[in-house]
Amino acid sequence: MCVNFFKAFANPISLLLLLVLLCSCSSLFYLPSKEVATTPAEIGLPYEPISLVNHDEPTLSAWFLPSNIPSAPTVLFLHGNAGNMGSHLASVYWLPHEGFNVFMFDYRGYGSSQGSASLEGAHRDILRAVDYLRSRQELTKHGLILYGQSLGATMALSTAARPELHDVFSTIVAESPFASYSVIAAEKAALLWLTYPFQWLVRLSISDAYSPNRQIEGLRGPPILLIAGGRDQTVPQHHTEQIYTLLDKNPLYWVYPEADHLGIFQSADRRKRLARYFEKATKSSDR
Repeated sequence: MCVNFFKAFANPISLLLLLVLLCSCSSLFYLPSKEVATTPAEIGLPYEPISLVNHDEPTLSAWFLPSNIPSAPTVLFLHGNAGNMGSHLASVYWLPHEGFNVFMFDYRGYGSSQGSASLEGAHRDILRAVDYLRSRQELTKHGLILYGQSLGATMALSTAARPELHDVFSTIVAESPFASYSVIAAEKAALLWLTYPFQWLVRLSISDAYSPNRQIEGLRGPPILLIAGGRDQTVPQHHTEQIYTLLDKNPLYWVYPEADHLGIFQSADRRKRLARYFEKATKSSDR
């Protein structure tokens, strides 16, 4: 069996493919863009540009979108793996009108944020965003909601599992999360004939240290809402199902059978439903 394995990579093209596959495993989850296509000002939204500065870490670019309601809770939004926060503005532009502040930022390597994208780095960036918001108590005294989409949803769950953050968030909302980095990477490798034979290798070379399925025991703080689209081909529904099954506190679980990836809240009715959930969660946490 070992002989057959080495024979398979005796061909230089096969060996090159293997090396590329192994070297790119860590970047499978990141498709950053430095060009910010849309800003809040371009769509008529008031906002405060913010730089998160730390001498030991890359400077991060952030936007604060204020609601016109003085007692508004704040939504900390974690975007997905592609583009930058300008690409994902469409996911949250409507929240200030519904009575919620929004704080969104770019992970290192995205948009105007310095540094290079990495999983460990992105998690440190999220903690910096949380620390910043906690330092501005006027933004969080009426509630802090952690809302992530896709990769951002997955990182929201692993962040919320940290014991020191159990009493920080009013609720965790994870739209199209996945339970395991190695499993979804292998699943994507299986879709292409060139990488299909190496899906096992992809799975072995991706760390699950930050995967929600390794953090389940820590998710015992605020209420969790999981959201999935039945036609999502990027993060298929079964990934969210796995997280739901693993959680023993029975989180809320909304499934929209006709929705594709990040297309759920294009509907005004669905946006209203999410806003009502946010309102209920922040009021409950104030008690």
